[in-house]
Amino acid sequence: MKALALGLAIAMTATESAAAAPAPNDAGPAFVSHCRSGIRLLNNDTAGNDNLGAVQCLSCIDGFLDANGVTHLTNDGKQLFCLPEHFSVDEAARVVVKWADANPEQLHQGRRMIVMMALMQGYSCPAAPAPK
Repeated sequence: MKALALGLAIAMTATESAAAAPAPNDAGPAFVSHCRSGIRLLNNDTAGNDNLGAVQCLSCIDGFLDANGVTHLTNDGKQLFCLPEHFSVDEAARVVVKWADANPEQLHQGRRMIVMMALMQGYSCPAAPAPK
């Protein structure tokens, strides 16, 4: 089921507006609600669930995880966040929701900033050793 949900997430990814203010579905509270739906979807709990919103959240997070995996190629060898091995979209969605619940003052941000801040705070990379 998780593979099916992820496949749907990738297939239904929508193009986003580059407007300065987040679109209604991009705004923090709506996005976090979509992520809660995503967690329920991955747990096979779809009764009354917003499956389209779930797919939007999961695809956004999946894109961040993929992008972070290649960030070191263009960012002086550094990633934005350092995830444990075998980290899943399901785990990331839980991190995003937990972070949002702990930081409600940040929910005016769009979904990209919310995902980035949640993962950077939850999985910060170790500091580089000082040069000798």
